[in-house]
Amino acid sequence: MPQQPWGNEMSDPNLDQLCMNTMRFLAESEECLSNLLPPAIQPQVSIEATSTQGSERYIGTNGMAIDMSECGALAHIDVTYERFDLTPQHVVNEAIRLVGERQT
Repeated sequence: MPQQPWGNEMSDPNLDQLCMNTMRFLAESEECLSNLLPPAIQPQVSIEATSTQGSERYIGTNGMAIDMSECGALAHIDVTYERFDLTPQHVVNEAIRLVGERQT
């Protein structure tokens, strides 16, 4: 496998646990998910350190999904997040932009 320019080490030793937690979340009932992410609160933003495929189920048509734009990147989490612009400042900027769009 060719090495990525930003590194090739695994970013999280607890990946299996993270995957299991995600699977548990996805298996929750619609009622439970509605309590966690009330549909009446709009817009909603999802932030995924992976693909956002399926996130529209949670954020609705007025929401915004911020994710990694390509798959297969292996690097330290800080490097990966910076490379794919999954930084707190970028998320805040995008959320502010989204709210501003909805108010006009």
